[in-house]
Amino acid sequence: MGFDCSVAAEEDDITLALDYASVSTVITALVDKSRFQLVETLADKVAAEIMSSFSVPWIRVRVGKPNAVLNAREVGV
Repeated sequence: MGFDCSVAAEEDDITLALDYASVSTVITALVDKSRFQLVETLADKVAAEIMSSFSVPWIRVRVGKPNAVLNAREVGV
């Protein structure tokens, strides 16, 4: 995630940092209430929600689907 942590680091203040526990909670809630046919759609929705909810300018999301293809541990985007 793109986040300017310089102020939090300079002040050594956790309240100024990105709250990763909250990010995890938001992602878990989104996944729990959603059903998509494509992992691409899920990845897009997760990225949009995180960017919107936490005001991050960019994010890299990886979503994997275990045992989706024979002889592959997982497929994903």
